[in-house]
Amino acid sequence: MIHEAPLTTHVKVTQKEMIVIQQTTARNKCEPRSVADLEVELARCDSVLLQAQRAKNAARTSIPALMVAGDNAAIDACRDEIATLDSHIATFTERREQTHDAIQAAKRRDQAKYAAEEYQHLRKQLADFKTANFRLDASINVFAEAFMQVRAQLAALEAAMVNAGCTPDPYAFRVKFAAMLQMGLWLATDGVLGENRTMDTPKQLRESRRADLKAAAVEAYELYMRQVRAKLGVDNHPNEAA
Repeated sequence: MIHEAPLTTHVKVTQKEMIVIQQTTARNKCEPRSVADLEVELARCDSVLLQAQRAKNAARTSIPALMVAGDNAAIDACRDEIATLDSHIATFTERREQTHDAIQAAKRRDQAKYAAEEYQHLRKQLADFKTANFRLDASINVFAEAFMQVRAQLAALEAAMVNAGCTPDPYAFRVKFAAMLQMGLWLATDGVLGENRTMDTPKQLRESRRADLKAAAVEAYELYMRQVRAKLGVDNHPNEAA
């Protein structure tokens, strides 16, 4: 007999692939399926359709030779296989279309999820940005208030010293005050604000304490106190603290 078993084998392979896809679909029916998973199923559908079409073509090609041989049983078997394969092709063509639509839906779902996550992320970033600006605005006001207070206190101190007959040294604090502020800002903001009025590196400037307002205030305090004591003839009180 000319007709051989491989055609039946193709039908069995097709049926096995169908069972695998149906089982996978049933397993994932209650949970969202990923695009990658659906693309695997689409590839399986394409593979089964290709096998089924090849088996169908082989069966149809074999019929003329079987008719010449007069093998009616084999002819009927071929026609049965063709009918079975046509059913599989129709089923998998529909399955392929459904899977393709599912892939598009999954992509839209993933895009919507991504957009929602990005929205929340950007919303938090914007909220943090606004909060940081509010904090900066408050700190600017605090800085300005402290700055003006130092200027007013310095003016009052110098006036009091003059009234006491002392001449305050402008180089002790007043002359370098603005420059120290610029250098302090330059150090604190890594060069974004302020100005380095020396040739020093940041490390050298910190070590020299030339931008240290606290150190400058202590030095000015000690210098002025020495002037006041010398002018007024007052000794340092043992419990006096800078």
